[in-house]
Amino acid sequence: MKQRGIKDRTRAHYRKLLDNHILATFADTDLRDITPAAVRRWYATTAVGTPTTRAHSY
Repeated sequence: MKQRGIKDRTRAHYRKLLDNHILATFADTDLRDITPAAVRRWYATTAVGTPTTRAHSY
């Protein structure tokens, strides 16, 4: 992502979302095996009490 000119703070935010919300579910799943249904199931249960974090993770 460094090539895209993303600021360090934005990169850190993306990394935190990835580590805390996305990889917790999909770390052991090959990218090609992540289906729309799997994303919908993940979204239904992730960061439910924090709508902004939830939206940013999606």
